[in-house]
Amino acid sequence: MAKKRYVDIECWDDPWYQDLSPAMKCLWKYICDKCDCAGVWKVNQKLAEFQIGCKFDWAKAENQFAGRTKPISADKWLIVKFIDFQYGTLSPECRPHIPVFKALEEHGLTYPLNLSGLKGMRYPIDTLSANSPKGINTLEEKEDEKENNNLLPEVKIDAPKRAEGALAAKVKPPGFSPPGHLADMWPDYLAVRKAKKAAPTARAFEGIVMGLEKLAPGDYAAQRAILEQSIIGGYTDVYELKAKGGNHGRGGSGGGHSGGNHGRGFDARDAQQGFL
Repeated sequence: MAKKRYVDIECWDDPWYQDLSPAMKCLWKYICDKCDCAGVWKVNQKLAEFQIGCKFDWAKAENQFAGRTKPISADKWLIVKFIDFQYGTLSPECRPHIPVFKALEEHGLTYPLNLSGLKGMRYPIDTLSANSPKGINTLEEKEDEKENNNLLPEVKIDAPKRAEGALAAKVKPPGFSPPGHLADMWPDYLAVRKAKKAAPTARAFEGIVMGLEKLAPGDYAAQRAILEQSIIGGYTDVYELKAKGGNHGRGGSGGGHSGGNHGRGFDARDAQQGFL
């Protein structure tokens, strides 16, 4: 279960939330916090009452939360707009979304969620911003949402596609794209890192790009030559270009140098050690 989640701080201004008793407010927050990554809460009345510190009329609670939750089995409630609020549009190629697809499959649900017959449901309030980056609809869009929900196709993501998505995330880490002058060389460099079993993290790649800039500030041709040197030599790090008859100082083949002309290498660890 995730340690941190998005919350809607405007819930306190929503008339529906204002009309809840203090105990029901706590129960709603509790369900939103205790549900799994797919927005499904496994109903545990005894634990909820113990942790919140009061008894509940559960039939009344289900009635008050109607339109925001839906029982999907005898002991599971679904927060119907949880996924949209937390993630926006799910993608099997996004590694953080893979557990969500797995949880939906375990609950017997498909994505996009089929909300036909659940028209008018909203999560968790009516005052969500029209500019929300997570794609939550406002009241003005409510009628359109009712019509569009019936048009959503059911797509069940099978295990092979989830695996392909995870592999794609490893090859191209989220949040990182190589600079334009290195883009055509990057697949070859990734192949070297894969062969050496070096971690393909965005932080590591950012460190490599920083190292190239440190070794050849603003000189794109030299940076390409340095990266080409690492690709040909099978190095996961980057180093000063070898002088004729010389050697680089760290991580390369050979133990010596000639003529006193050698350079210090750079890798992602340097950024962590204050090299920059």
